[in-house]
Amino acid sequence: MNLETGRLILKNPEKKDLDEFYEYMNDFSMAEMHIDTFWPISKERLVVKLKHLINEHKKEDPKIYFFFIKLKSKNKIIGDVLLHSINNISKEAIIAFDCHKKYRNNNYVTEAVEVLINFALKDLGMKKIIGDPFVDNLVSNKVFRKLRFEFIEKKIKWATSIATNKKHDVNFYELIKDKSN
Repeated sequence: MNLETGRLILKNPEKKDLDEFYEYMNDFSMAEMHIDTFWPISKERLVVKLKHLINEHKKEDPKIYFFFIKLKSKNKIIGDVLLHSINNISKEAIIAFDCHKKYRNNNYVTEAVEVLINFALKDLGMKKIIGDPFVDNLVSNKVFRKLRFEFIEKKIKWATSIATNKKHDVNFYELIKDKSN
């Protein structure tokens, strides 16, 4: 299943995407903003991660919906968006995203996140989407505010980046289905 906008295709992961995945993930500025990305990153680790993401898409009840963001005009993968920690009882999930540094500040991520939110709310029946960026990840915080997520709270020293072993404060945002209409 693919999702589309005028400029983007949100596509399911495939083995053939490994090199482009590695290209944008091989960026320390991105790794330091993740809790689960080792540095230096290796293709071997990404092969394992990609295999997991591909298998997750095949499940009847996936706990992760991961899509590569493909820029139509360049036929190139420039990042990803995903829903994870999906809870089908409370109907909530966490949304996250990454973008190659060359393609930032073009609203590609905002556009992709908006499509994934619509998919989550309409097709998956989610009632709440949560964002949890590090406080010092200014770009991600900006995306959540732009998409009208409500700021809920800031948790001090809430998460640790594996890449840096640094503890980060985390902002929590949410978008509630009834409030987003």
